[in-house]
Amino acid sequence: RELPTQRAVEALKSNHSPLQGEAIYALVSSRDPGTMEDLVESTSANGTMDLESQVLAVEVLRTYVADQVFADKVAINALVQFIQRGNEAVSNVARQALLDMQQFREANEANL
Repeated sequence: RELPTQRAVEALKSNHSPLQGEAIYALVSSRDPGTMEDLVESTSANGTMDLESQVLAVEVLRTYVADQVFADKVAINALVQFIQRGNEAVSNVARQALLDMQQFREANEANL
């Protein structure tokens, strides 16, 4: 892993919330599949993030996935994991992101 990515992972695993916010943005923009797993692990019920940071992580990921026109399979898989492993607030945001993706795809199919 690149050093900035490694530092972001370390910040995620710390209990220092301001650093976690910056780490979330760094990891979501990373193309490394392993960083998505780190993000999911830290955001899961047994992770180190507080609820506010957990929801921020999923919201940032939701925006990223939409910006990528729902083509990033690793990020989409991370959303599915958030639904399965997150608390209710985190799961709801991830579920909405996948619903957005489904609606986007249906709209595009209708326009073909």
